[in-house]
Amino acid sequence: MRYIGARYVPLILGEWDSTKSYEPLSVVVYQGNSYTSKKNGPVGVDITNTVYWVQTGNVNQQIEQMYTEWYNYKEQMDD
Repeated sequence: MRYIGARYVPLILGEWDSTKSYEPLSVVVYQGNSYTSKKNGPVGVDITNTVYWVQTGNVNQQIEQMYTEWYNYKEQMDD
């Protein structure tokens, strides 16, 4: 017997492609950030469409936070 139902394990797919359709819990990368599909997305749905996609990783923000923490730590060490 084979279970066919809702996906509960993310499917890691690489770069987002507007010419493809995506099933729920598909994880893609766009401009260095990761996005996860919330439901079946037909071809042509933009990655910024929050009905279908949620941003799950913001690399630029993470790098900025890491730099800020490093700078604060350096300031403490200099004092």
